[in-house]
Amino acid sequence: MDEVYDGKEMNIKHDLYLSPFEKYKLYGIFPWAFFISLMLVLTTTCQVLFVINVNSNYSYQQLILWNSVFLNWDVQGSDTSLTNSYHIFHMSKLHTYVKTSVERYYDINSNTLDNYDYYYEDNGTKRPVKLYVNFADRDKAKDRGFKTEYDLNPVYLGPFDEENNFRFLDIVDTFSLEFKLKHKLDDNFPTSNRCFTWAITQNFHYSNHGPITVKLDTDRGICGGDENFFNNKFILLNFMVLVFAIWSIVLIMNSVYNRVKIVSNFKHRASITGVWESLSLKERLKFISLWSVFNFASNICQILGAISSIFNGNIVLQVQESTVGFGCFMAWVGMIQYLKPNPNAYTVGNTLTRSFGTLGPYIIGILPIFLAFVFFAMAVLWKTGNYNSLSYAMTLQFAMLNGDSIYSSLSTAVANNNFFGMLYMYTFLVFFICVIHNIFIAIISDSYESLKTKPIKRGDESDKSDDDLDQSEFSPPSSVLVKSPKQGKYKKGKKIKKDKAKKAFRNLLEEKVLPTLLIDPRTSYYIKKIHSITKKITKKIEKMSTIAAGDDSGETDTKILQERIQDLLLVNLEKFIDRLRQP
Repeated sequence: MDEVYDGKEMNIKHDLYLSPFEKYKLYGIFPWAFFISLMLVLTTTCQVLFVINVNSNYSYQQLILWNSVFLNWDVQGSDTSLTNSYHIFHMSKLHTYVKTSVERYYDINSNTLDNYDYYYEDNGTKRPVKLYVNFADRDKAKDRGFKTEYDLNPVYLGPFDEENNFRFLDIVDTFSLEFKLKHKLDDNFPTSNRCFTWAITQNFHYSNHGPITVKLDTDRGICGGDENFFNNKFILLNFMVLVFAIWSIVLIMNSVYNRVKIVSNFKHRASITGVWESLSLKERLKFISLWSVFNFASNICQILGAISSIFNGNIVLQVQESTVGFGCFMAWVGMIQYLKPNPNAYTVGNTLTRSFGTLGPYIIGILPIFLAFVFFAMAVLWKTGNYNSLSYAMTLQFAMLNGDSIYSSLSTAVANNNFFGMLYMYTFLVFFICVIHNIFIAIISDSYESLKTKPIKRGDESDKSDDDLDQSEFSPPSSVLVKSPKQGKYKKGKKIKKDKAKKAFRNLLEEKVLPTLLIDPRTSYYIKKIHSITKKITKKIEKMSTIAAGDDSGETDTKILQERIQDLLLVNLEKFIDRLRQP
């Protein structure tokens, strides 16, 4: 029995490829998938605006504070921009820096406007500052009596008790100071929670044995304890995200089950088995919805974000922010799938789809040249400080390719190496901006223009596809292509096979939606057995046809043989069909 909606049978083409709105218009099926996607967009956006954004504004102000207390002490007035590092050039300065940092921690409320609480040890004393040391030579450090971990306080600074302890600095690679504090806020404060934990870490780098570079790192969390289990204003919002995400996963699982059911029945129904086997891999992949995979990953992020927001005791806020951020991002991107039936609204997606076949190989082709410039700069222009790592070098080159940081990069390159700097910069800029960049734009433009005359067909419109487009604007002239007879025969055979697969796919799409139950395993076993017997019978008939063609002597009456075979087949097949028709 076929599935019927409002008295209408839905064929496979409509079941797989109609948008929720088209199914609602034709069959009266409410677009639940769109409704839930819209609800997820709204609720995750509210999470970002009213939870994450408020918390991040508070956190940013705290970072400015910690920057002035534990990194750059001279930041005052309007100069509140966050600095990434602080450089120490003398051993005495290092001793003073560590000593002052420890003293500031133990008297934190004298250095801040708001009040902060400490963590306390079992004996009631404040949690000490933790010093963690990574030595370049562990054996030598052990011989000299140094440890990898110290508890510091204003009267004991560990290896920094000596003002000029070069014996320690000579074998150290990196070390860090960790400070932990609590910040309790008023009940009317707009953040989602009223108590935050702060782990502030000063990271000292001396691996290159130049100046000691100090960088500040912070980890935030929610204060633990039962009083904070559901102590936030947005618990209802987080529960809504959780419910809608789970609901979406249920719909996705149902959609996947229906597609598996359709494919399974295709394979087992004797009337269309030959059609299914004619499909190419490309045609079979059309039964898989990539949007379902994307939506499933989106729902997982949304569920994790909701759970981390609800059960927020003793969590790192970065985990919550990342999962909520990804969930909201993917919810908005997922709305694009509902624009696909409208070519004008889906122009960006169609343009990228049309251009990818040319753009992908093009990018692969220019990547070696791009990397050649990157590695040359790392080797020759290292004095600029812009090419001290592969990621920084690639980022700077990409920025220059798009017209950013050109003057500053050119000035520093020429100042450090007049000849190679100027040669490198002008060669890169002319080649990548004047040539590569414009070719890239031309490919995108051609793909966009081609959509007006030859729009991309939907998945259910398999009579034509982008494979049939004239690619002459992207391909070499035919006069320069040399085709061997073998190559031409291969392409002809490939085209015949592709056309056969498209025709088979069209035939499948016109089938009615299959019954809700899958064929049971035992029936499936006998169907496979029937197929095997059918192949054997086909081979026997082919052998009879060969016999009916006669031999080379010319004495055989082929007409009598052919008539005899036809009579035998017709009589036996009629008897067999009559038996099958009997109840």
